[in-house]
Amino acid sequence: MSRSLEGLAASAGGAALSQVVIVFVATMVMFAAVALVIWREATGPGTFVGRAADRLAAATGMPRWAALPVPLQVVSVVLAGVGVYWDVPYHYDLGRDEGPLANPSHYLMFIGLLGMVATGGIAIALARKPLPRRAFRLGPSWRVPYGAVVILTGAFFGFAAFPMDDVWHRMFGQDVTLWGPTHVLLLGGALFALLGSWLLCAEARQVAGHGRWPRVFEITVVGWVVLCLHAYLMEFDLGGPQFPLLANPVLLTAFAAIALVAARIRLPRGSLLAVFAIYMGLRLVVVAFDIAVGRSVPHIPLVLGAVLIVEAVALALPPARRRAAFAVTSGLLVGTLGVLAEFGWSHLAMPIAWPADLLAAALPLCAVVGVAGALAGAWLGERLDAVAAVGRAGDAPAPAAPAGPSALVAGLGLAAVFAACGWAIPPTDTTHGSATVTLEESGSGDDRVVGLSLRVHPADLADDATWFTVFSWQGGGIVREELTEVGDGLYRATGPVPAGGTGWKTVVRLHTGPRDLVALPVYLPADPGIPAPALIAEDGATVDFVAEQDLLRRETRGDVPSWMWTLGYLSVAAVFLLMLGVTVGLLARASRTRRKRPPLGPVPLGGGRAATA
Repeated sequence: MSRSLEGLAASAGGAALSQVVIVFVATMVMFAAVALVIWREATGPGTFVGRAADRLAAATGMPRWAALPVPLQVVSVVLAGVGVYWDVPYHYDLGRDEGPLANPSHYLMFIGLLGMVATGGIAIALARKPLPRRAFRLGPSWRVPYGAVVILTGAFFGFAAFPMDDVWHRMFGQDVTLWGPTHVLLLGGALFALLGSWLLCAEARQVAGHGRWPRVFEITVVGWVVLCLHAYLMEFDLGGPQFPLLANPVLLTAFAAIALVAARIRLPRGSLLAVFAIYMGLRLVVVAFDIAVGRSVPHIPLVLGAVLIVEAVALALPPARRRAAFAVTSGLLVGTLGVLAEFGWSHLAMPIAWPADLLAAALPLCAVVGVAGALAGAWLGERLDAVAAVGRAGDAPAPAAPAGPSALVAGLGLAAVFAACGWAIPPTDTTHGSATVTLEESGSGDDRVVGLSLRVHPADLADDATWFTVFSWQGGGIVREELTEVGDGLYRATGPVPAGGTGWKTVVRLHTGPRDLVALPVYLPADPGIPAPALIAEDGATVDFVAEQDLLRRETRGDVPSWMWTLGYLSVAAVFLLMLGVTVGLLARASRTRRKRPPLGPVPLGGGRAATA
């Protein structure tokens, strides 16, 4: 399958104005509908939304402001999640699209994000007594659950990533990677909106007590949190990451330590197995969907190893009594034994088998990341646990739970995770060398394929490489062939690779050391939409290895000054940190307990203790 140069050229910059107008109008219609629901619910007439919420509340025993919004949030995340897991393979298989409305997966993501924003607004509209002990004050007599506010703010930030993404493309060119700054922000908004749903479930449990449905809703939301975190790893799952392989175990460890430790503090024994079942069920649904629409299928990380580790540690160190010890031990074992489990799984079921040499760098780094992430996760779980303590507005505070990591310790842990990712993720390109290319051609035009042999210079250039592969993409699928050594410095691809038409792109990728990524072009057709010339290796030619991103991201503009790149990245990072800070602040306020103030005036004779005895 190939794509025309004209189609590619039409999509190199931002979206067409007509598509921007359509998206804007649809957004305004949704905002107006949610505003109408809020106004009618607040002024008394009520709406069909409120009546539906009341019916679900009667059936589940949950308050109306959670009974409908949590399922609505789940449906919205299903749409957005399927869209994301469709969109990334779409771009790997077919390349750039011709605007936000030219890619069918974008419709699902757009509708899903609209649904998340609407969920936050509807949860606010439905807020009536009974309310949690602590509620967010919107006015003198208008109080709403904190979870509703977190959903709304997270979804708003994620939704704002759509126009920010278009601005980014206009300024810097298309960043054809899942880890483009605005893409990270979009997924982050969905993640924080899900954390808002988790908080809303905890608030519902506080009000409704120990019924079945609050627990079912909460476990379902946690399963989605795990899935949303792992969406960041989709490039690795597809076998075409544009970042060092070391980032894979580091992020797997961080996600497991934060999410699973928090969940196990909140949920009873064995509940992580239910969370894993939901996560795996969702991943299998995505696999079936991608197969049905004819797209490349992301492989599925094990995750089960970390689940079993955290459950086992909870048996030995019950988090209800030894919270800090549980968190530290879980994080350490997830970062060591959990990484070893994923190492074995990579050789069985993942597109890129982790080499044994990777463990020398991964194990010590992941041990630190695991402990640091677990401390942050323990704080999150403890805050949610404090919110979920049974009671209602006006009740006395619940008894204090066992002390876990302080906010300062959790913040330092999260900062350590960010620092480790900041070191492990950015690639370097210090490897210098070249290769003489030998091609064995067959077919022509779109059907042209080549058998590839390389003689590298120097001969030890690829010794102990993390990967040395031929990678083809955007011609209708993904082709990945290993380069195996058949002589001193002589390598041969394990199979033929595409090298024809206007869609396929083929490069040789060399990953050495912990973070060094270089590549050489085999077949890159001309792309007038960028514009970029054709880079096609000829039989017998000697070609230099260059920084891999120069070949994988040719859409990136090269005429943008460095200060603008710095300002762009800092601006998006500031928005992400603002989203994180708002979420953490709201969660801390929702879980804060009121301390009794000492009586004013002089202390009675005999001391305070005697007077109150």
